[in-house]
Amino acid sequence: MSAAAATPSGGASWLSGLFGLDTVRFGAENVSLEWARPMPAWLWVLVAAALVLAAGWTYWRLIAPRTPRLLLAGARTLLLLTLLAMLAGPQLVQRTERVERDWVVVLADRSRSMTLADVDTSRGGPRDTRETQLADAVRAAMPTLDALGREREVLWLGFDAGAFDLATPSGAIDLGEPEGRSTRVGRALEQALRRVAAKPIAGVVLLSDGRSADAIPKAVERRLEAERVPVFTVPLGSPTPIADTAVARVDGPTLAFVGYFVPIAVRL
Repeated sequence: MSAAAATPSGGASWLSGLFGLDTVRFGAENVSLEWARPMPAWLWVLVAAALVLAAGWTYWRLIAPRTPRLLLAGARTLLLLTLLAMLAGPQLVQRTERVERDWVVVLADRSRSMTLADVDTSRGGPRDTRETQLADAVRAAMPTLDALGREREVLWLGFDAGAFDLATPSGAIDLGEPEGRSTRVGRALEQALRRVAAKPIAGVVLLSDGRSADAIPKAVERRLEAERVPVFTVPLGSPTPIADTAVARVDGPTLAFVGYFVPIAVRL
């Protein structure tokens, strides 16, 4: 922007000084003259014409030279138009626009339950862990998340008993090792929403195996509903639990004859 465009002209400076304006001045950047009670242009024309006729009518029948009567009618017209303008509420308006980008919160489960190998790979080999499934899901979604980060702010958080940052000082995402002793989805959501308080939230992405030691607080549910924040869940782990059988107890006689059938009770 040139200096002439940024600096108010002499007339604008004179008007600003006349009305004692300091912060919002005539001719300043993003400052415009508006009306508190605006009227359409055609109504301005009609009202101005009516005022001219009214002022002229008041001096039409006076016994005086024509020139003084015209001057007095013109002065009265200007006075009436000034009063009309004051009633319309002239005001200087300065608009300052700031774009606040939406936030997307990504919550990744970092509890020890992620080390459970129960994900069927459909390859006939050993099952993958939930941690491997999480890493594959994040890797596959990274191009989409990178594109999303150019339009919105993406906050990466890990959680176990609480939420914590996953982003390194360089900006990279480090999932780390799943070492949390408990999973509390409710507390993690509460802490995540506290991190983005007073900011527009586009959505929450929750990656977890679903095993939580707490419930979602009512205050968190009310805020999500009030602000219409969608929560996208990415379930991890096998949809069907794997078999886990163990011998708990064996009851039977301590002595028996060879070749005899004896009852043996096994509790699994």
